[in-house]
Amino acid sequence: MIARPIPPALLCGVIAFSSWHAKGASPQMVACHKEATQRYIADIVQVGIPQKSFDEFPITVTLFENEKPRYEQYLAECLTRAQKKS
Repeated sequence: MIARPIPPALLCGVIAFSSWHAKGASPQMVACHKEATQRYIADIVQVGIPQKSFDEFPITVTLFENEKPRYEQYLAECLTRAQKKS
C-alpha cells in the first residue's frame, strides 16, 4: 500500500476558494481565485524520489513543493485581465 499525503497547498487552495465564495465575493473575484488556485496546484512538483520507509516504518513519503508567492501573482494577473475587459 502506498500512502501519499495531500499537499498542504491543495488544502489551502480549496479553503481559500471556498472562503471567498462563502463571503459573497463578486463572481469576477471568485473566478480569479478559482483560476489562481488551479494554476497554483498545477505548479506543485515532486521533490526528490519517494522514500520507501521513514523512521523504520513501512510507509512511502513523497515531498511536494510550490512557492506561496505565485498564488498572489496568479490572482493579480487574473484581476488585471478582468479589469481590462471591463
